[in-house]
Amino acid sequence: MKVLHAFTLQSPDNAFGGPIRVALNLGHELKSRGVEVELVGGCRGYETTPTDIENIHAKLFPVRQIHPKLGFSGLVSLKLLTWAWRNVKSYDLVHIHMARDLITLPIGLICRIRRIPFVIQGHGMIDPTQKLAGRILDTLFVKRLLKNSAKLLYLTEQESKDFPAVAGKDLANLAFLPNGVPTQAGATPNNTSTSNQTVSYISRLQARKRPHLFVEMASKLIRDGVDCQFKIAGADEGELERVLEIIKTDVLSETVEYLGSQDHEGVIKLLQETDVLVLPSINEPFPMIVLEAISCAIQVVITDTCGLAPYITRGNAGVVTDGSVDQLAQATKLILSDLTKYSTNALALAQTEFSMSHIGDELLAIYSDATKAN
Repeated sequence: MKVLHAFTLQSPDNAFGGPIRVALNLGHELKSRGVEVELVGGCRGYETTPTDIENIHAKLFPVRQIHPKLGFSGLVSLKLLTWAWRNVKSYDLVHIHMARDLITLPIGLICRIRRIPFVIQGHGMIDPTQKLAGRILDTLFVKRLLKNSAKLLYLTEQESKDFPAVAGKDLANLAFLPNGVPTQAGATPNNTSTSNQTVSYISRLQARKRPHLFVEMASKLIRDGVDCQFKIAGADEGELERVLEIIKTDVLSETVEYLGSQDHEGVIKLLQETDVLVLPSINEPFPMIVLEAISCAIQVVITDTCGLAPYITRGNAGVVTDGSVDQLAQATKLILSDLTKYSTNALALAQTEFSMSHIGDELLAIYSDATKAN
């Protein structure tokens, strides 16, 4: 089988985040099973356009922004779409990591016109919207693609409801596929001493992810006498100025450090130096950074609107909070008081429920159904 994975954007600063990581994790697992995998998407930030990502062959095309306020939705590449029109027929199936943008949506339309089976993985990004640009894209692309995809892969119960809500009808092509995470070599439960511990925020600095609450939590913990270092890493999407202002106002520069954006290697290195990962974001569907943390035996603090909350609670791999500064701080203190227990549970959860072997089995069954249906 020859499969093409399509996504919006690849960049050195990992700006598009989780969907790229998911595509790569799935690609590696499929390749290990003899599936021929290639990638296609937009790119920016490179002096020379890469021809592979992590040893998976890739066709990447520089993108331009049609309007700064549109963010990722406003990225376009006519060369990419021309390539897709000419080449999708050479694949048995196209796996689209779809967002409301002018990269992945036209690829889906091309697959439909060229009669190539495609599956859609929305990563929680396709939900009902009142934004004018989003509703236009829904009318032009999204509704017909949801209805005509061979399979719609959902992560959470909420996403399984969002797809039909956007499509405007019940859908019979839904299939559950959680994100998986590879085993990290050498990952062992944390036995760190009670001093010199590190608490980290690793994600884009975006309003919904609320990085400012991480800094406010750090300030509270420091006032309470907790001996920690706090690190923040991620590309700025409008919240960096606010974060730095709180650091300056609360005189936290010696204990709270902003490290800038990180590539995947940098993310894993930082996780390996971290004792607790705190992600204060709301309505986070299925964050890869949380899965990568538990794969490194790092316990997590998340909010009750995160799609991973039931798994973390059930596996006792961290603490789920209401997202307030007080609860974030209390949860972090609790984990720091018993790192070994939570760390052991986190690693066990990653190696069982979210193993790539399990995800690979599920995905191949989905692909088999998708190609037969065509």
